[in-house]
Amino acid sequence: NQQLTLASPTQLKLVANGSGLTLKDGNILIQCPKAAVFKASVKQQLGPQGASHAAPALSTSKIQGCAEKIQAAANNGSPFVK
Repeated sequence: NQQLTLASPTQLKLVANGSGLTLKDGNILIQCPKAAVFKASVKQQLGPQGASHAAPALSTSKIQGCAEKIQAAANNGSPFVK
C-alpha cells in the first residue's frame, strides 16, 4: 500500500494528453478533447461532506548569500545571478 497526498490552498490540476482534472473550490472539473464517458453500475452524486488539510509550515530562515551574488553580477554587468 502506497499513498500520495496532495494539498493546495487554491487548486490542484492533473493534466495528461490533452485531458485534465481540476479540483477547485470544492468542485471537480473534468476536461477532455472528446466526450467524457462514465461507466459504473451505481452512480451517486453528492456534494462534499467536508475535508480540510493544514498547509505545511513554510521556512522562516533567511537565504544566505543572495545579496553577495546579486552584487557580484551587478558589478560584472551580468544580467544573470550565478
